[in-house]
Amino acid sequence: MKTSIHLSYLLLLFAPIITFGQSTFQDNLFKKSFEFSFHVLNAQPLTISKNYPTQENDLTPNNSFSFQANLIRHARLNSKLSIQTGIIVGVSSSKFTLNLTEDFRQLGWDGYNDYFTEYEFPYIGLNIGLNYFIFSNEKNLISGGLSVCGIGNLAPGYGFGVSASGTSGMPKELLTARFGVKDDGQILILPQLEIGYHRMISPRLSFKGAFVGAFSNKNYLNGSYIIFGDNEILTGKLGKKFNQFGISFGIVFALKK
Repeated sequence: MKTSIHLSYLLLLFAPIITFGQSTFQDNLFKKSFEFSFHVLNAQPLTISKNYPTQENDLTPNNSFSFQANLIRHARLNSKLSIQTGIIVGVSSSKFTLNLTEDFRQLGWDGYNDYFTEYEFPYIGLNIGLNYFIFSNEKNLISGGLSVCGIGNLAPGYGFGVSASGTSGMPKELLTARFGVKDDGQILILPQLEIGYHRMISPRLSFKGAFVGAFSNKNYLNGSYIIFGDNEILTGKLGKKFNQFGISFGIVFALKK
């Protein structure tokens, strides 16, 4: 008798978990829907290969932000899965610190030290993937997504530079850098992972927040840089991988049946 009572309590306790797949949230919202979302991402620093020993006069890469807008179409396959296809547009950046001593480049100051963020890497791409509904009830849904992105740069090359005016008033060039699209083509194929939370606003509209990450072990941009001194020039190679992770927020709008 006690065992039966305990079993009844357990069934009552875990009933919401056991029956989460019975919700109509994903049935209504993901049968056919469109998602508009915006990513705020932390991009991996530039990789640097120096042609000189590490020293005080140097270029130091830092993490930087990337931003991406997404227009995604969802179509439900069954009670647990949906397929997505869509267009993505974004801009990635590079951030770096340049440090030069007064002995290396005379400007009339006590050396030069500053950081810069260059939003020089706009891109466009396609996304296709699957979403798995992990948990749902009448108002909330948690999903996991795995997709493949094809990324193309919007320009064949990029460049930026740094200069400063010394006490003489004459500008002096301190740094130039140039990037080109990787040698094996302009399209980069990479996976993207996502853990998303949906909150139903109405039967046809939900808010979506997510953690997202895209990963690639290859440079999609390669380049070089020159640091100008009064009596010495330092050179090196630059690379940029499409490794970035962060948060996403947006809305999902269900089409009429």
